[in-house]
Order: sequence, then structure tokens, then C-alpha cells
Amino acid sequence: MKKKKLLTATLSGLIFLAVAQLNFIKLTDADPYIDYKFVAAPVHPIITILSPENNTVYASNNLTLNFNSIIDNRSDYLYFQVRIKSVYYQTSWQTDNVTLYRWSDNDPLNLNDDDPFINEYSCKLSLTGIPEGKQTVRVIVTEAGSYADGAIWCSFGTGGSETVSFVIDTTPPNVSILQMENATYTETEIPLNFTVNEAVSKIAYALDGYENVTVTGNTSLAGLSFGAHNLTVYAVDVAGNTGVSETICFTISEPEPTPEPFPTTMVIAPIASVAVVGVALLLYYFKKRKHGASPVPFRLLR
Repeated sequence: MKKKKLLTATLSGLIFLAVAQLNFIKLTDADPYIDYKFVAAPVHPIITILSPENNTVYASNNLTLNFNSIIDNRSDYLYFQVRIKSVYYQTSWQTDNVTLYRWSDNDPLNLNDDDPFINEYSCKLSLTGIPEGKQTVRVIVTEAGSYADGAIWCSFGTGGSETVSFVIDTTPPNVSILQMENATYTETEIPLNFTVNEAVSKIAYALDGYENVTVTGNTSLAGLSFGAHNLTVYAVDVAGNTGVSETICFTISEPEPTPEPFPTTMVIAPIASVAVVGVALLLYYFKKRKHGASPVPFRLLR
């Protein structure tokens, strides 16, 4: 009975050793290694996220996740081999991780039943329904490998990740024109003041439907012609959303003509002439009387 148990234990040990060798080395007629140990990984996955781009503002709730990953399959170790074990990603708006790839060794005694070893992985897929605001996407890649170090068989496992942050903004900016009203003005130069509720990359106004005029801030509308006008202000935010203000309709009217001054010169001149004639006659009268002449009645001729 003891011999039977010993034989069973021996067979189990041999099977376990065979499985270990199948997983970590290429089989030979005899196991040349005297020890097995788990070591720090000499290589790590390099992950490059092509999109979404880091620190970018997007005016869409649907983006493309495009990335690639590679593990350096160096050859300076004997029997060196490395493989990607899993690839998945996490997002700030989803609660669960999304697995994209997982290596499977279905039958440890049959290498032909295993997934092939890969050290590169690329992916391009759509991310839909992304909420407004700041969001993140993190891609995680795990790896496993092994190599021979003299008579010691070394195995390792590690992983790496890459994260991008971006902003979803699909809301146009709010633009409001200040002070100007749907009214009539007599000046041909009117100040244009407005407010915008967020950072913008471009501001412009359109007067009477003509081509937009780009401005950097509050300005003045100069040289306005007499008649009816309309004005609209546009603002484009950093995501590319365009906000439009209300349209102001106003009129520039010609000023009322200034009344001509009363012609005082023409009135004063006749009065002055009459006064001069009157003084002359009085002088003549007193002169005659002084010399004893009887006064001669006179009258003004009309």
C-alpha cells in the first residue's frame, strides 16, 4: 500500500514538472534546470494612445479610441520569451473595465491548444455617449515571460498603462450685446459692447449681413450710414462650437437742421439810420434858433 502511494506521488510530481516545463521552456529530453524563480521583469509594455489626444477639447460625445502596444522581445537571454496576457481599458464615465484581449492556455499539456504568443497589440474602436466635462481613458496591458539564466529558469510578469485626459464640450457659448437697443440713433459711431460666458478662440460681428468682421473685444461701429441697420455677434469656443447673439435692428437718422439765427443786422441798420437823421435835424434846429431864426417846422418824409 505504501509503495502504491509512493508511486502515485512520484507520478504526480513528474506530471507537475512536465507541465511547468511546457509553460516556461521548450521541451528537451531532460530538464537541464536546477531551480525556478520569479524575477523582476526586464521589459515592459510601451503603450501609445493616438486618440483621443491628451489635453484636448472635443465638440462631440463620440470619439475614437486608437492605440497600440508593444513589448520588446529582446534576445540577450537564453530562451527568452514574452507575451501579452491581457489588454483592457478604463474610462472615467464607466464603472467596469472593458477587456479587449486575454491570452488563454487552455490545455497545459498541449501547446497546440494554447493561444499564440503575441508581443504587439493594436486597437481602434468607437467610444459613444461620452458625457460633458473633463474625462479620462486609461489603457492597461499586462505581460508574462521567461528566460534561462544559466541553470536557473526565470519567469516574470508585469504590466503598464497610459492615460489621456480630455474635455467634452458640445454647448455653444452664450453671447449678449450690451447697451445697444432696437432704437434710432443720431450719431454715426456707436460703441459695440458684448459679453461671452466662456473662453473663446474667435469673436466676430456681421453688420447688415455683410462678411463677418473679426474683433478681439469691445469695439466701435464707425462711419455708419443713415438708414436702417442690423447687427449680430458670433463667438467660437475652443471646442469649435459657435454661439450667436440676438440681432439688434437700429436706425441712424439725420440730425435735425439747425435753425438760422434772427437777422439782427438787417433790423439794426434801419434803426441806426433813423437815429442819425434825427440827430442831424435836432442839431440843425438848435443852430437856427441860436442865430435868432424862427424855428421852421419840419416833418419826416416817408
